[in-house]
Amino acid sequence: MAKSLSRVIWTGSRVVWHLCAAEKQKRMYRRLLELGASRGSVSKTLNEFIFEGGKTRKINLTACIIELRKYGRFDHVIEVMEWMQKRKMNFSHVDHAVYLDLTAKTKGIAAAENYFDNLPPSVQNHVTYSTLLNCYCKELMSEKSLTLFEKMDKMKLLSTSMPFKNKYIFRF
Repeated sequence: MAKSLSRVIWTGSRVVWHLCAAEKQKRMYRRLLELGASRGSVSKTLNEFIFEGGKTRKINLTACIIELRKYGRFDHVIEVMEWMQKRKMNFSHVDHAVYLDLTAKTKGIAAAENYFDNLPPSVQNHVTYSTLLNCYCKELMSEKSLTLFEKMDKMKLLSTSMPFKNKYIFRF
C-alpha cells in the first residue's frame, strides 16, 4: 500500500511540475510578444526570465520563434536566435536557414550573403543553399539566382523540389 501511495504522490508531483513548466513557457512567450509594443530588448527579457527561475530550452524558444514569425515580428525572432547562438544552443540546418531568411528580410541581402559565406561547410547544404536562392528570387536578382542555381546543380544539391518551386528562375 505504501509503495502505491508513494507512486501516486510521485506521479502527481510530476504532473504539477509539467503544468508549472508549461505556464512558465507561456509567460516567456507572452513577454516576447509584448516587446512589440514596449520596444524592449529580447536579450534583457530572456535574461530576466532566467533570473526569475524560468528555463529556456531550445524547443520552447523554437515554438516562440514560430509564433513570433506568424505575427511578422522578424526583428524579435532575429534577436531570439542571436541570443540562442550566444548561449551556444545547437543550431540545425533548418535553424540556419530560418536565420538566413530573416536576415535577408530585416538586414538586407548583403547581410544574408555574409551570414551564408561565414557558415561552416558542413552547414552549407541543400537547405541553406535553397534558402539563399529563395532570397535572391524574392529580391528579383536574376543573375545571382541563376548562378547559384547552376552551382547547386553542379554540387548535386537539387535533389529536392524546393529550388524548383521558385518560378522566377525560369523566367529568363
